[in-house]
Amino acid sequence: MDEFAPKNELVEVLRWPINIQITEARGAAFAAGHLFIADFGNPASDGGLISVDLASGDASRVTAKSSGAPVMLRRPADVKIGPDGAISVLNNDPSANGVVRLAPDGTVLSVLPLPGKTLASSGLAFAPDGTIYISDFAAGNIQHYAPNGARLPLQSSAGGLNNPGAVWLDEQGRFYAPISGERRFFQYTAGGGRPQAFALKCDPYYAADNGRWLDVACAQKAMVSIDVESGRVARSRIIGQEPRPGWVRGIAYDPNGILYLVDNERLIGYRITHPW
Repeated sequence: MDEFAPKNELVEVLRWPINIQITEARGAAFAAGHLFIADFGNPASDGGLISVDLASGDASRVTAKSSGAPVMLRRPADVKIGPDGAISVLNNDPSANGVVRLAPDGTVLSVLPLPGKTLASSGLAFAPDGTIYISDFAAGNIQHYAPNGARLPLQSSAGGLNNPGAVWLDEQGRFYAPISGERRFFQYTAGGGRPQAFALKCDPYYAADNGRWLDVACAQKAMVSIDVESGRVARSRIIGQEPRPGWVRGIAYDPNGILYLVDNERLIGYRITHPW
């Protein structure tokens, strides 16, 4: 692994208000000037979907507004912006077990129940055609679903994985899976087949891409950058700067190219210049 020190300009640090206590932050996604964070909670307390207004710094919990049966967001495992722009939550709550699509104000647009249990799901991603990818931490695979929720055949290359983390799709339709149990990061082509593997020196969990590269947050409070075109993997010293975040549980780029790292206490934004 090549060592390098990209230029990391600290942009802002936002601490959660006293009324917002994040127990276990997971995925993060941007929409309508807000950063949405999935807080999975723990056995002793419920989680929820957190909305952070980046202009004011205000944060609040999103209440799902449903015209039908109540929808509770107590165990969100990930949050992504779907192809239609909806805020899509991978929800593990019995009231709505599946993918919950929301408007920015919390209005429930739809609930897509998924066959089988998703209690061990750890990541959600969408293909441009609406195909849904969900990584199953316990089963060790990446499940595929049609836009209507029907389960698609599991690709042979997407099974037998050791602790897959949060999956990610790029603009070319390639999807990526951090495999923390093997310290590798897999890149799958849209048509399936054998994935390309990137060897890492840390346990990867969450990632965000900025067109050419993937920035990957690891369990060891480390971050690596992967150039997806050349396959080059380099270690970033971003987490060694002050203020130091804890175990990063969410990572996302905003539309202006600022990378935000989420831990259980605060949100830290960096503007990163890669050497490539």
